[in-house]
Amino acid sequence: GRLEGYWEQQLNAWDISAGALIVQEAGGTVTDYHGNALTHKSQSVLATNGLIHQQLLAVLKGQSNAD
Repeated sequence: GRLEGYWEQQLNAWDISAGALIVQEAGGTVTDYHGNALTHKSQSVLATNGLIHQQLLAVLKGQSNAD
């Protein structure tokens, strides 16, 4: 792939669902900004190749406006 990680806020379930499935089926990791599994109420997404997920979570937790 071209990206190792992607993140975004203020999303709805229909914005996230298809992409999350593709990343997971390809062996990547997808959570919200807090590292929790996505639900229909999730408004943020962090999708990675899985290798850098914890590092990006740490960076995002340092941002004050992460939901």
